[in-house]
Amino acid sequence: MNLWVLAARALPWVLGAACLLVAGGDVCRATNLWQKPVNRRDAYLGLALVLLGGLLSATRLGWQVFWALLAVAFAGYLAWNWSGRVPRPTVETSEMSASAMMRSGSSKVLVGLNWAETAIVAVAAPVLWFPSLRPQLTILALLTLLLIWITIYLARGGLWPRSCYDPALLCLLIMAATGTLRSDIPVLTLPKAAGLILGVAIYRLILRLVRSRRSAMVVLYLALALGLLFALVGLVNGLRPSKVSWLGEQLARLPRWVQALPGTENGLVSMNQLGGALLYILPVVGGVVLSPAAKRVGDWPLKWLERGLLWVLATLLVLALVLTQSRAAWLGLASALFLIVILRWPWGRWAAIALLAGGLIWAWFNRGGVAAWLGLVLEQRAVETAIGSLSLTGRVSIWERAIACVRASPLLGCGLGAFRTLDADVAAAISPFDVGTPHAHQVFLQAATDLGLPGLIAYLAMLISAWRQSWQLYRRSLGVQRGMAIGFLATLLGSHIYGLADVVALGSKPGVLWWILLALIAAVSDFGDCERSCVAVGRERNARNRVIIPE
Repeated sequence: MNLWVLAARALPWVLGAACLLVAGGDVCRATNLWQKPVNRRDAYLGLALVLLGGLLSATRLGWQVFWALLAVAFAGYLAWNWSGRVPRPTVETSEMSASAMMRSGSSKVLVGLNWAETAIVAVAAPVLWFPSLRPQLTILALLTLLLIWITIYLARGGLWPRSCYDPALLCLLIMAATGTLRSDIPVLTLPKAAGLILGVAIYRLILRLVRSRRSAMVVLYLALALGLLFALVGLVNGLRPSKVSWLGEQLARLPRWVQALPGTENGLVSMNQLGGALLYILPVVGGVVLSPAAKRVGDWPLKWLERGLLWVLATLLVLALVLTQSRAAWLGLASALFLIVILRWPWGRWAAIALLAGGLIWAWFNRGGVAAWLGLVLEQRAVETAIGSLSLTGRVSIWERAIACVRASPLLGCGLGAFRTLDADVAAAISPFDVGTPHAHQVFLQAATDLGLPGLIAYLAMLISAWRQSWQLYRRSLGVQRGMAIGFLATLLGSHIYGLADVVALGSKPGVLWWILLALIAAVSDFGDCERSCVAVGRERNARNRVIIPE
């Protein structure tokens, strides 16, 4: 079956199921299950897309029954939830104090546990990035993480703070565990599983600790430092003389032990993957650097010295991304910067409209050349451009293999990190890292091959939730918080434009930046809501006392 036809048939019900998870995430975000109703728009959209997918897909009877039961069960839940028979307790905001809303667990024991968890995650990170070097230390790190999580659960009563990602994250972790057990070559899968555990641990820690503006900026600086570290290690271990001759020749003189990174193909870092990883943090820094100045009481301030430091660090990241010579990463960065301009300045939208109109006019008057170019692309032939020769030949063949794997096992996929096993030479190789194709070169196909279609649905649900939270934060905030929201949106766009042609695989070493991004979006959105509620409470109380608070 044609690749595009198959994708068109599967897309509606996959997106519909993701929308259902997003709708359920709104309920899980509340402290009490019945405190916040299901988002009707997401629920209706999800049900409509699932129905459309069922009509378009030529699936077997078992799949049709499965999706029909899911749709009926969810519709029944909505009817029960909206019937009014279940009382939903209301929260008296006027009785909440700012200190109670902004602090969670002020006792010395809980503070000590937070510091202990931070230290354990920091110490366990290098071990989980390279789990095969010291297997005993890896097991010890995992057991220590499990112990501190159980201790915090017993002391606090929650495994991690609630967020709108919870249903999708639960589905993702279940499928990741299933994919780990399903893999035929543990040496490929266990590093991905360890990296995924580390990412979830960092995600959980950030959700727990980020409760204020200062803590959010501290996490942003730590993520920026981690991105610079990845850039330094990646360029030293992956920049070939054929890429940048003058710098590659100098790096080639370094000792072999410096340039051989464990768990990588021939000891070298993929420059394409490094470029994609930098897209998880660079647009966020760009949004903060270009954020508007604070104009009212309560906005986030950003001093000129801090802004200058961020400019320098962002420039270093841009330079590192340019040196990777990853054209997919360049395109992702250009898309992110374009979105920042559109959202940051009022004239940006008009500039975008003018640019789009100009492009359409140029394409109309040069339609012969554009048609020839599109014909070459569709025929999978090379096209010469200003940034080099472009061709879909290699990508399409990889995508077809990924789709064949998903069609063979739609519920379970190929196994976490086991895409190389589709090549016959992997099992007979001395090192499976040095042969075969490492991943599906497409972020959504990679999620489907690693975790099956349920994992892809969970990934899409987390992506939709992150985009919606970022957009809501952008609409209701000012100052640095608004700039951070713009950076979140630009990062989600740029990284997934890059993900259309390449991928930072789930569980890979730089993949922790993706989990930091998700946690920051949820944390900043949550305490932003809390701050606005506290201001509203203060104004309401002062209004009763006839005291006017300026905007």
